Amino acid sequence: MGPGRRPGPGPRGPAGRALGRRGDLGHPPGLRRRGPAGLTSLLTIGDRTADSTEPLLQKHTGELAAGGLFLGAAYCSDRAVHAHLLRHILREAVGAGRLVVSTASPDYRTLVHGLGFRTHGMVGEDVFRCGRPPEVFSSDLAPAQLPRWLARLGGSPVRDVGEHIAKALARIRDPQALAASPLLALARTPTPAALRGWLYEAVHGLALSEDEAEAEAGRILQAYYFGRPRTHHQVARGLHLSRATYFRRLRHGLDTLGARLQAPVR
Repeated sequence: MGPGRRPGPGPRGPAGRALGRRGDLGHPPGLRRRGPAGLTSLLTIGDRTADSTEPLLQKHTGELAAGGLFLGAAYCSDRAVHAHLLRHILREAVGAGRLVVSTASPDYRTLVHGLGFRTHGMVGEDVFRCGRPPEVFSSDLAPAQLPRWLARLGGSPVRDVGEHIAKALARIRDPQALAASPLLALARTPTPAALRGWLYEAVHGLALSEDEAEAEAGRILQAYYFGRPRTHHQVARGLHLSRATYFRRLRHGLDTLGARLQAPVR
C-alpha cells in the first residue's frame, strides 16, 4: 500500500490506527478540522497474523516470516498529510526492524523503489481484482541497518569500492563479515546473500569475457578467492604470469567489478 489512496480490498486484520488530527500534524489553523488526518494498518508479522498476510505474500511468506511489520493499509485524503503519514509508518517500522509491503499500484511501487526497498517479486494471484497481481517489497530498518539504508536512499557513494570488493571476496563464505560490508549500501547488493551471489556471478562472468585482459583478471580472481588457499605468488606462478602482470590484472579485475557494481540499475 502507500499514503494517498484509499486501500483496496484485502484480508481482514487488526484494526487500523487513526493518525492524529490535522491541527496536531502541523497544519495551518485554517485547515484544522475535526476527525483523523489519516489511517494506517500495520500488522506484526507472525503466527497470529499469518491468515491476514499470507494471501498478499503467498510464495514469499516463508522468506519474510522472521518478523517486522506488514503494511496492510495507508490512507489520507489530504495530500499535505502524506509526509506525516509516511514518517509515522517508517517510525513504527524502525521499532519493529523491518517493513513489508505488497501492492499492485504502480504509484506505490514507484514509492517503495524510491525508498530503496528490496523487490521480492509478484504473487501468483490478482488479489485486489485490479487486473494485475501485487508485488512484494521489504526493507530492513533496524537501527543497525539505518546507516546503509540512508546511504542507499541518499545515493551516497561508497568510496574505494574495489578495496571493499577484495575484502568481501576474501570473506565470501562468512555471512557475518559480509553483513558488515559497506557494499550493502549499493542497490545491487542490499543483503549479505545478494552480495555473495553478485560476487560469484560477476567474477565468473568476468572470466568468460571476450576481452582477454578482463578474462585473465577473472581467472585470477577465481583462482585466488574461490580456489584452494594459495598466496598471490603461487597463483601467479600457476597461471604463468609475471608478478607485475598478475597484480596489474588483479587490480583491473577489482576496478571492473567496482564499476559494474556501481552502474545505475535499469
